Amino acid sequence: MPRTWLIGCCLTAAVGLFIFPLSIVPAEAPVPAVKLIEYGWDTPRPEFVRTHIAEMERRPFDGVIIRLPDGGGDVFQPKSWNAEKFEPQIPILRDIQWQSFDSNFLAMYATSSMDWYDDDDWRVVTEHAAFMARAAREGHCKGLMFDPEPYAGPSPWNYSGQLHASVHAFADYEVVVRRRGREFMRALQREYSGLDLLTLHSYSFFLRAGASPDINTREKVLAGHPWGLLPAFLNGMLEEADANTRITDGREQSYFFERPEDFARGAAEVRRGAIPYVSSELRAKYAGQFQTAQSVYLDWIFGYYKASRPNVTDGLSDEQRALLAEHHAYYAMKNADRYVWSYSEKMNWWTGEHLPSGAEHALRSARRKFAAGESLGFELTAILPQPAR
Repeated sequence: MPRTWLIGCCLTAAVGLFIFPLSIVPAEAPVPAVKLIEYGWDTPRPEFVRTHIAEMERRPFDGVIIRLPDGGGDVFQPKSWNAEKFEPQIPILRDIQWQSFDSNFLAMYATSSMDWYDDDDWRVVTEHAAFMARAAREGHCKGLMFDPEPYAGPSPWNYSGQLHASVHAFADYEVVVRRRGREFMRALQREYSGLDLLTLHSYSFFLRAGASPDINTREKVLAGHPWGLLPAFLNGMLEEADANTRITDGREQSYFFERPEDFARGAAEVRRGAIPYVSSELRAKYAGQFQTAQSVYLDWIFGYYKASRPNVTDGLSDEQRALLAEHHAYYAMKNADRYVWSYSEKMNWWTGEHLPSGAEHALRSARRKFAAGESLGFELTAILPQPAR
């Protein structure tokens, strides 16, 4: 069961070729209650998973995020999907012989050209949502992952860029976007009762620029924010969510956490700090149905991604990077309610391409120690280069 977190006392105060290295060994037992999920540019398609699931489950994960081919997860696009193209994905998903992977998700994305005010657009969007939920249910997935980041086309969240911003005030848009959030969640639950919805960005996204605002300034902050309509959509989904539907804030901002206290702070921001961005009448429901996840950005840790500012990964040896990956995975699991997702762009866990030495051992060790209730066994200071005297 997930760890319980109580925030009632804070509600008023905070208002192709498949190659596996020979070193792979079966995943260890016991499996921790917090599940480690793989996601990245190596996101596999259902047919690949069906073919290779036995080999995939030898990796140090509890699940994987799967992406449908040909834009099948772009639920905000208002063009009807070709049934002949996507319906065959459902029996493929149904045929996957899951064994140890028990926390699997289908991916949805917010690439969008729809109009929030257009009922015809939203009939198609909810059809997409219902299809994705049915595919996840029939594929025995835990649920759906929703990435709200608009990677192409106009943003659905930027008020100033909306088609009718010149005639509808921000507050008007919030009303219609919240209604669409209810419709979206209703479509998901109609096909998959009790699903898990893992959203990579949620209310806590708005804390990245600083502390949460006074409730009286909330609308002003959001109206000028490039993602300002997202909380209204989240409010609608939360409002419609059944008691057995679980929504998880994926907390993508934890990519660049450095120290144990950063992971603890990130969890606290989801559990308490983000509350002012939740509609006031939904805050008790938020406390009961929203959970916090953490992410571990392996490209950054292993030097495939170079951050623009000085950080803890600078100057590390390969061995130190592996220890840092173990450190981050351990503290991410320690501060998550249910899920930790390992993210990468340059490495492929399913073919072994560009997989750095030590990455697999690091995740296995972190999972084992966390599951056993052990301490990590070393401090961050033991990893980092010591300054010259």
